[in-house]
Amino acid sequence: SVWRVLAFALNGIVFVLLGTQLPRAMQRTWENVTIDNGVLIGYILGITALMLAVRFVWVFAMERLHRQRTGRMTLDELRSTAVMTLAGPKGTITLAVAFTIPFSIPQRELLLFLACGVIVVTMLLATFVVPLIAPKKEPEDEERFDEEQASIEMLRSVVEELAARQTSENRAATQMVIRAYNERIAHLKNKGDVTNESMTPLRLRANRWEHDFVLDLLEREEVDELAGYRYLKRLSRTENLLKHHADRISLQIVYLRLRTLAHAGWHRLVEALPGDDLAERVLAERDLRVRSNEHVIEKLQAELASPTSEEPAEHLSALLLEYQRLVQTARAANPSITALATSVDKAADIKREGLRLELEAIQSSYEDGSLPRASYKRLRENVALMQMDLEDNL
Repeated sequence: SVWRVLAFALNGIVFVLLGTQLPRAMQRTWENVTIDNGVLIGYILGITALMLAVRFVWVFAMERLHRQRTGRMTLDELRSTAVMTLAGPKGTITLAVAFTIPFSIPQRELLLFLACGVIVVTMLLATFVVPLIAPKKEPEDEERFDEEQASIEMLRSVVEELAARQTSENRAATQMVIRAYNERIAHLKNKGDVTNESMTPLRLRANRWEHDFVLDLLEREEVDELAGYRYLKRLSRTENLLKHHADRISLQIVYLRLRTLAHAGWHRLVEALPGDDLAERVLAERDLRVRSNEHVIEKLQAELASPTSEEPAEHLSALLLEYQRLVQTARAANPSITALATSVDKAADIKREGLRLELEAIQSSYEDGSLPRASYKRLRENVALMQMDLEDNL
């Protein structure tokens, strides 16, 4: 690497000198009336043609000798030799030799003009002609490889694994880590212009799961009918909002409303305690909401664990976190500072675990050949930097 940098710097210095010497040499030689300018251009083109012809013969002979081939020249050999002939000259040695000519030589500026002219012509040929005759290179796997999409798939696998390892003790910390992974996935989608699918179909499925669950409870009379009807009405309105259409009342909802109103009227006639009824109804509605949300959580966890699920992992995990937060809000009071600090400590451990799982996913993808070496090294380095940053911030 050091030698490449030095070679690049020396080449750059030589061409800086070319830029300083060429205008002066050209101006004085061009204004010299003792030699025609057309003849100067002819000299440059002739020297360039002679140099390229010698290079062509030399390169072709070396190729034949190296590959031990005999017989007629094939088209591929001719094209390969022509590419190496035109792309080879850089002008560094030519210019360095020209600069060593003593100032006492009468035609020094003419020689500099010719050397600079040949360098310019060969550089123009290498820039504009070589791309036309060079064989078209097929895109390599590295060029066709979509690193953003591969990263998204690996992060999804980490999210699925973390969600599967979630327990009641580390739920809050796991939610924090999964939320961070979902943000990384969203960032990669925006960066790589990956289509960001809508979560509306998944939300409608979750709403339907709740609806069916509450209906089943009502049919088995395991829940207060008034609370069940109120919750079904709420689910119906949520579905209508997700579908962007007006609030419509189905025949089943009408039947449930009539039956619930009849039962409610009967209970009011029997019991003259509206305050107690209100308190019981609030508790019943909260209990129903918790049970319904827990049912959806089980469904989402099953979807995350299922290898045949077609839903993106980040969508399932994001909706899972939403429902878990709803359950926590309905059940528990506000957490104390000590509980919050404990959650942060647990989150650090889960972040370490997530990064370890991410490294395992990268290694697995590389070993099965689905991840090119360059992307493998780049992704591993990114995870290593995140690990260092995690430890430094603790």
